Amino acid sequence: MILFSVILCSLIFSGLVLAASTSAAIDITWQNSADTYSPGSVGTVTLTFSNSGTDLSDVEVVPVAGPGLKLTSGTKINTGAIKYLSIAQSSITFEVSEGSETSASYIYLPVKYYTSSSTYDKSIYIPIEISSKPILSITNIKFSDDLEPGKQVTMDFDLVNSGSGQAKDIKLSFEQSEDFALPGTSGEIILASLGAGGSEKIEITVEVGPNRETGILLVPVDITYYNEKKTASYTEEKNISLPVVGQTDFIVNLEDTENLYQGAAGTIKISIANRGTGEARLLTLKARSEFGEEEIYMGDLETDDYDTIEIRQMVTTGVKSYPLTLELVYKDANNNDNSVIKEVTVYTSASPSSLGLYIFIILVIGGGVYWFKFRKKKK
Repeated sequence: MILFSVILCSLIFSGLVLAASTSAAIDITWQNSADTYSPGSVGTVTLTFSNSGTDLSDVEVVPVAGPGLKLTSGTKINTGAIKYLSIAQSSITFEVSEGSETSASYIYLPVKYYTSSSTYDKSIYIPIEISSKPILSITNIKFSDDLEPGKQVTMDFDLVNSGSGQAKDIKLSFEQSEDFALPGTSGEIILASLGAGGSEKIEITVEVGPNRETGILLVPVDITYYNEKKTASYTEEKNISLPVVGQTDFIVNLEDTENLYQGAAGTIKISIANRGTGEARLLTLKARSEFGEEEIYMGDLETDDYDTIEIRQMVTTGVKSYPLTLELVYKDANNNDNSVIKEVTVYTSASPSSLGLYIFIILVIGGGVYWFKFRKKKK
C-alpha cells in the first residue's frame, strides 16, 4: 500500500513538471549601467533570458532606440537554444545624442522566441533617463592693473558651462563689503542663457576698500540658474581670489662713511626707508661699485619703517667720489619677485699719511711766514 502511494505521487509530480514544460515561456530582465545618462555619454543594458517553459530553439530580439539614443551594439540578438529552467545573457550598448534635453527615453525590445513547432511574440520597454545638467564656473580672472587699496580697476573673467545642458536665467551675486565693491551696481550680473560647453566673457569694474590690507582677498560669489526646461534650479557658491598689492617706495640715504680712503677697507652706512603702501618681504640688498660687490639680507621691511646697513669696500684708487649702485630685491605680499635699483654718490677721504703730510706742509709754510714777519719787524 505504501509503495503504491509513493509510485502514485511520483507519477503525479512528473505529470505536473511535464505539463509545465510543454508551454513556452521566456522571462527577460535587465540591468542598466547607470541610473541616468548625460548627453554624449555611453550606456550598457545587460539582458538575462530565463526559460521557465518548454525548451526553446532560439530567442530573437531586434532592439529599437528611443528618442535621443543611438544603438552601437546589440542591434540584433539571437540567444540560440535555451533549455527548460536555463538562462542566456546578452547586452546592448548605446550613446546618448549630444544636445539631448532632460527626458525619459527608452529602448524597445520586440521579442520572438521559438519552440520546435511554434513562434511566440512579446515586447518590452526598457526606460532610459536622460539628464542634461548645466554646471557653471568662473575662470580666467584678469585685472587691467594692480589691485591696490582705494583703487578701481577693470576685472574680466569667463563664465563657463562645463555641463551637458543649457543654463537659463543666470544670476551672479557678488558679496560687497567695505573691502570690495562693484561701484554703481547692486553687485549682481544677469545673463539670459548659456549653452552646454559654452562660455561668456564678462567685464566689470571693481574697487578695493582704502583700508584693506595687502594680500589675497576672497570675494564670495553665488551663481544661481535653471536647466533648459526650468524644471530644476542650481546654486554654485564660489570664491574668487583678488591679489591686493601695495606699492613699495624706497628712500635710500648715505648716512656716513668711515676709513674710506685709498688702500683701506672702509665702511659705508646706508639707511633704507619704505614709505609706500606695500611690505617688502625677504628683502636683500645687492651693492655694486668699481671696488667690489656685497650682498646683505635684510629680512622684511614693512610700510613706514626703515633699516640701516653697513657696506664694506676697499678703495684701490685715489678717486674723490664714485657711484654706488644698490639693487633692492624682494617679494611683495602675493609672493611675486620684484627689484628696484637706486644709486648714491660716495665721497672718499684723504689717507692719514696724506693728511699728516698736508699738516706738516701747512706748519712749515706757516712757520716760515711767521719767522719772515718776525725778522722783518726786528730790523
